[in-house]
Amino acid sequence: MSMKLSGAAIVAAIAACAAVAACSGSGASVDDGGLDAAVESGPTCGNGQTMCSGICTDTTKDPASCGSCGHACGGTEACQAGKCVSACGAGSTNCSGSCTSTDNDNANCGACGIKCPQGEACTSGKCGTTCPTGEALCSPDGGAAYCATTATDNANCGTCGTKCSQGEVCSAGKCGPTCLPPATSCTPDGGAAYCADTTSDNANCGACGTVCPAHQACSSSACACVPTTPAECNGVDNACDNIVDEGCPTAVGFDTTATPSAISALYGEAGGNAWGPDVCPAGQALVGIGGDDGGNIDRIHGICGTIGINENTQTNPYTYTVTTTAGATLPEHGGNLTTAFSVTCPANQVVTRVDGYYDTVDHTITGGATVGVHQLSVYCSSVTALGQPNSFTLVASTPTLAGTAKSNYNLSQSTAFSFFCPGSDAIGALAGRSGQWTDAIQFECFTPSVTLRP
Repeated sequence: MSMKLSGAAIVAAIAACAAVAACSGSGASVDDGGLDAAVESGPTCGNGQTMCSGICTDTTKDPASCGSCGHACGGTEACQAGKCVSACGAGSTNCSGSCTSTDNDNANCGACGIKCPQGEACTSGKCGTTCPTGEALCSPDGGAAYCATTATDNANCGTCGTKCSQGEVCSAGKCGPTCLPPATSCTPDGGAAYCADTTSDNANCGACGTVCPAHQACSSSACACVPTTPAECNGVDNACDNIVDEGCPTAVGFDTTATPSAISALYGEAGGNAWGPDVCPAGQALVGIGGDDGGNIDRIHGICGTIGINENTQTNPYTYTVTTTAGATLPEHGGNLTTAFSVTCPANQVVTRVDGYYDTVDHTITGGATVGVHQLSVYCSSVTALGQPNSFTLVASTPTLAGTAKSNYNLSQSTAFSFFCPGSDAIGALAGRSGQWTDAIQFECFTPSVTLRP
């Protein structure tokens, strides 16, 4: 390498070397003619890392030191296997310019930006204190814990914290001058040599530098899919049958042609003309109510939304929520044109509850309201698919108020009502009676269903 150390970097390297017994006893000196000299005489880094300006880093994926200390990738590039690339290869994820496996990256465990707590390591995309067979949870002084292969880790040789001296490598859990068969000496780009069992080393499978993709493991010198139990929806072939995310949600159905799961009472009086039920088209649920309000709820119509599902791939495992997009507007009923209203759910929510007031007796003589429906409060819920492959259920959140349409009457003598759909069900149809205004109103609920990938 041709890069030069600054004076400050040389002093830092000398100070770091002086702090380590292996350095002080080796007689090695820091050569200010190149960064490699400072690396060679500095402290030992574990887990296949390299000392760059006093900091241990993984030059196989560090965009600031890609392949060698100080070799930075361009603004749109990422570092993979010690080389700057325009896009990360299969099995790796670009996390802030670093092509990494979210299976075992403590800083990006399961997904970019998810950091494991102090004392935990990332294994199979989850933080914990348990490492795979043949590895031990080691924590360098002041550093993040990681699962170390103590048979070959130069910084954790045989046991955590046992560092091999300069010029030695860890083989079969012991420090020595050479690798013991069947281990092979492998040197990552810009890193220190270490002994790798190419029959089982995921970073050197079959040959030095051959890295197994995420969710694969090295066995008999070849990368192979590893079945994951329990199976999860995470973009991975968990069963190793060449099918990704089998049994995971792909769609949500809302069959308004089926028998309603619940039908409310007819809230109001028997005046006017009967209408309905007005039913949202199949695959649509009620997402709002519109019309006109003045002395009463004078005119009314339902607003439907088309049901879908969103798969959030930024979580591990993936999460699934019901979505809504614009749907049908149901027929309008009533006569008086007063003040228009439209009460709709927030995005991706459906109507699951309606409260209101009505009168069956004219109370205007005593300062109350006339007959008919006088107030409607619309409550909405979000719906989430929860579970695991081949066993998902839909769960609705607690209904929250979206808005209220109301008359100008004093409702102190009116009758209040509150209608809830059961479980995760949503309103999909309206019925009622209307003349000059809305005399009565009724609601019908339907049950959504989730479709799973075969």
